Amino acid sequence: MKILHVIHTLNPKMGGPVECVNQLAGFFTGDGHTVDVLACADTRDDAWIDGFPANVHCAGPAYGKYAYSPRVRHWLNENITKFDVVIINGLWQAHVRIAASVARQKNMPYFIYVHGLMDPWNRTAHPFKYLKKFAYWLLVERISLTNARALVFTSEEEARLAVRYFPTAGWNSLVVGNGIAEPPEPTLEEVEQFFDHFPSLRGQRFWLFLSRIHPKKGLETLFQVMADLPPEQRPTLLLVGGGEERYVSTLKARARELSIDGNVIWAGPLYGMEKWAAFGAAELFVLPSHQENFGIAIVEALATGLPVCTTRAVNIWKTLSGARAGIISDDNLASQKNAFGEWLRMQPRERQAMRDAARSCFVEHFSIEGAGRRLLAAISATTRPAREGSG
Repeated sequence: MKILHVIHTLNPKMGGPVECVNQLAGFFTGDGHTVDVLACADTRDDAWIDGFPANVHCAGPAYGKYAYSPRVRHWLNENITKFDVVIINGLWQAHVRIAASVARQKNMPYFIYVHGLMDPWNRTAHPFKYLKKFAYWLLVERISLTNARALVFTSEEEARLAVRYFPTAGWNSLVVGNGIAEPPEPTLEEVEQFFDHFPSLRGQRFWLFLSRIHPKKGLETLFQVMADLPPEQRPTLLLVGGGEERYVSTLKARARELSIDGNVIWAGPLYGMEKWAAFGAAELFVLPSHQENFGIAIVEALATGLPVCTTRAVNIWKTLSGARAGIISDDNLASQKNAFGEWLRMQPRERQAMRDAARSCFVEHFSIEGAGRRLLAAISATTRPAREGSG
């Protein structure tokens, strides 16, 4: 089967959607399929293009927040019929409208992978943006979504919440889950290199946050939880990820106000084995999000046997709770204080049991093979083969 992914960018700083395409491309390719990616805002000079596990076609640069690139429609008109199916990743940007439009014109089946962009939290957190999106939905996006073979969701909770985003839902929903391939295990030398990079962590227990640094991630609440702990109980928090400079500066100022800046290490993004070494060395993974449609970093933590402390605003929380793979709180300060306090009170054997449960939860629920095969089954049931002899 020949599969085309269309996405705004493959820049890993964009987080979950990019990693999802990465993982699915690796699985599909390993399963004998051909995978191409049209990266609509990227150019061949972008560092993240080389080494991606698929054939990448760059249509960038793109312009403005709508991320319009004049090359996207031309490329699709010339090439879309060479594939069996198109998977469009994201919403609210030019590539979705253009790819869906060309697919309909060429009678090509397409799926839209939503990646959490229809969660009602976005409506309440950004009411003005929601009004703009509602107008855009009526004029443009509704046509793209209702004519898709299906909207792809990563959990039943995400699919359930999506129908509350707009009052005129009329799409087909497909829940495939999500996951990652088995992660590599860092060597002793790679672990040493991690501690050489962060020498203050050597011999210390620390909590790991790895995600975009964004207001919806709940870091202000986490900082307050840490500030309210007795100084002798405060762990070091390794913050891995990037964000808008103004917001990061605001968070750093807040850490100083709370007198916890000495407990926070701003690592920036980590990639490759250094990232996996961070997971392996941490005591606890923390993601106190106000909204998370899936949380790929949570799955990465589980894969390394690292327990998770997160909130019920993360759509996979029921699976985590049922597996006892972490500690789940409500999305408020009091509940999160109780959750972190529970972790601090645990005995070593209890923490080890939770580490074992985290690893088992990954194996049972979040391997990429399961999500990939469910998506392939849906594609196979609704698509036709590419024309014989197409390139």
